[in-house]
Amino acid sequence: MYNIHMNKKEKHLLKKIEEVAEAFEDLTGDKDAFNYNRLGEVQTAILLGLDWNSGFDSKDATDNKGNPVELKSTTQARVNGTYNGLTATDTEEEFIEYMERKYPNNTRHIFVRKDNGTIAEAWELNNEDVLDIVVGKVLKNWYPDGVYDRKGRADPRPGAAVSMTEIKKHGEKIELHR
Repeated sequence: MYNIHMNKKEKHLLKKIEEVAEAFEDLTGDKDAFNYNRLGEVQTAILLGLDWNSGFDSKDATDNKGNPVELKSTTQARVNGTYNGLTATDTEEEFIEYMERKYPNNTRHIFVRKDNGTIAEAWELNNEDVLDIVVGKVLKNWYPDGVYDRKGRADPRPGAAVSMTEIKKHGEKIELHR
């Protein structure tokens, strides 16, 4: 048995975390608000008028037309997003097909930068631009014989980042109404 001593502020924070977890479960039916940035995704979906997806499939949210929405967020000074943990396929062609299945043509990609727990800026890129960027970067990691290079990686699955420069070049800034 541990003898843990908490100060008043720590006890207050833990109580607030418990309240947030309960409110999250009431809203979503999900018991783990802190898994995979789920709480952040729900916050972003609500603030942008989207329906949050409670499942673990490829979409994070759905817009009012039923289109899938992929949400990316950062707390860094520059807006960006990372597509990590993609499926490593045997060939480049299979990877392109996988990405097209994972992100169908009507997928919206929204990148947000958060500051002090709220959205500071938000951008949207169309699916074609995101796939061009991500697939183009991932394909650079294939050997000439068409095999994906998994060597020397902590996570051997493919992934790629979409930079602020790419977001601002290809994206449209979302007007935030507060």
